[in-house]
Amino acid sequence: MLFRMISLVLILSFGSIVLVQANGSTDAKEVLAKRGLSFELSEKFDYVNVYKGGLVQKDTVVGLAEIGLTLDTQKAGLWTGGEFYVHGTNVHGGLKPTGELVGDLQGVNNDEGPRTTRLYEAWYQHHLFEDRLAILAGLHDLNADFMVSEYAGLYLNGAFGVPTTLTANVGASVYPLAAPAARIKVKPIENLEILAGIYDGDPGDADINEHSTHIALKSQDGLLSIGEIGWHYRLPINKELSGFIKAGAWHHSGRFEDVSAVDENGDALPYDDNYGGYVIIDQKLYREKDEQGLGVFFMGSGAPQNRNTVDRHIAAGFNYTGLIPTRDADVSGIAFTSSSFSNKQRASTGFKRAETSIEGTYQIKISDNISLQPDIQYVMCPSGDPAIKNASVFSLRTEISF
Repeated sequence: MLFRMISLVLILSFGSIVLVQANGSTDAKEVLAKRGLSFELSEKFDYVNVYKGGLVQKDTVVGLAEIGLTLDTQKAGLWTGGEFYVHGTNVHGGLKPTGELVGDLQGVNNDEGPRTTRLYEAWYQHHLFEDRLAILAGLHDLNADFMVSEYAGLYLNGAFGVPTTLTANVGASVYPLAAPAARIKVKPIENLEILAGIYDGDPGDADINEHSTHIALKSQDGLLSIGEIGWHYRLPINKELSGFIKAGAWHHSGRFEDVSAVDENGDALPYDDNYGGYVIIDQKLYREKDEQGLGVFFMGSGAPQNRNTVDRHIAAGFNYTGLIPTRDADVSGIAFTSSSFSNKQRASTGFKRAETSIEGTYQIKISDNISLQPDIQYVMCPSGDPAIKNASVFSLRTEISF
């Protein structure tokens, strides 16, 4: 069924392009959209220089090319409420900043992954009751809907995307490898959003499974279940200052082992499941005009320390859109992210308490389609390993999108 959906989208895409050419249109994207097909193309090219500390002082490049195709079944003349989506990625470049240069846990570059081309997402979503209910099934990135902070998305460190209390502890359907899933979204009232999803508990090893997705669905993999509730609000003192607070919890039904305790035979104590919770806040603090102004975000999450490497994660930062006069679309920011290693984990390894990264960045909007983003990160206690020195990292991201 999944590959039939993909084939349908590709066939309709080709047919629409032929129609566009036949009509002689100068705006292919607009003509395609009227026929129900929209697409997004992007290329991100990151120059990364580890100029102090880490594993080794070198520079490298990381490239990520992406294509996303969406088919609106109603506009395509098929049926009402349907939406197909296909997302492909190509990772290219040189050495891996985290894996080969810094040696950190949180990931100094959120585009890092195995150098390969793969089908990343492929799902169908059906909208009901004037979009108050949406049901999705297929290959789906958990972080496309869950654990999302709008302000934290500016930064290059991977821990500003998905907390390490999830990614460092269990198999999760997040970049660079998505897994089969089913997700439901409900908006009972305008400002309230409720999400629930079930994901394959083992997306696979992206380094081993380089050229394909992982659709094994083995019982021993378990299931990752997640729920989230979000509330959009405006501050009573100033209705122009909007905010969004989210709270969620996850549960993994797989088998896990204690990070330090053993039984009488010397085997690690087993656990039948794993779990955690989180809260995210995005808040506008000052508005100039349109979207310009100052915003703040906070992310906090936790998981049991007896079966997890990371038991706490916090992140926070400030973003300012239009800080420099005449540069209204540019975004500047400073933030930190910190992952705490569980006491039991540290007792058995001798590692330090936490890895903390401070990041300063400035996104320059050259046009609607092109941006440059110089970025500096200082990583303290990479992976908690006392043998790895604090790292200073400079990055320059160039992004082109269509």
